[in-house]
Amino acid sequence: RVYRRARPVTVAVRVTRRRTSDVARLRIFPGNLPPEVKLAAPDRKLRWSAGERIRFSGSARDAQDGRLGPRALDWELLLRHCRVEEGCHTHPLQSFPNTRRGGFTTPEHEFPAYLRLRVTATDRAGLASTRSISLRPRTARVQLHTDPPGLVVGLNDTYGPAPFAVKVIPGARFTITALSPQEANGIEYEWVSWSDGGARSHETS
Repeated sequence: RVYRRARPVTVAVRVTRRRTSDVARLRIFPGNLPPEVKLAAPDRKLRWSAGERIRFSGSARDAQDGRLGPRALDWELLLRHCRVEEGCHTHPLQSFPNTRRGGFTTPEHEFPAYLRLRVTATDRAGLASTRSISLRPRTARVQLHTDPPGLVVGLNDTYGPAPFAVKVIPGARFTITALSPQEANGIEYEWVSWSDGGARSHETS
């Protein structure tokens, strides 16, 4: 079938097999092109630490409607948290509807993680297009030591015999923990103190 009028249309296809059937529907926009979205800021080369303020801005132009106003733009900030054994999953953080620009404060989170900023432009007919960028964090290495060496300590969920290092996002708080009591080389050890004076298990940054 050929649609000659420039208006949204919902098309459907039915599939029948023996006594069961199902219908799939799709909304199409004959004669209409999706908006072109430009994401002006932030730059994808930006690197962030926890607690920083980041500004964003963008615009969109549509072949039929011209330049789209602020109400046509919707933003979404996502956190992608990745683990080697589990892959990545997504945490929605904030939404910014109907605006060309705005800002957000970067979250505290354990590494590895990164932010994804997504903007969607929708024209008057309801046809939409989306642009997104990934924003990677700065990283720092926290080195854990014990006296004597080889005792098991942990940073967040990572445990092992010291010394060892763990990557963190600067500005984010993390938890360090010493196992006590524990045995090494046939000798039992009890935790006495951390160099920062904190409790056996405590948050720091």
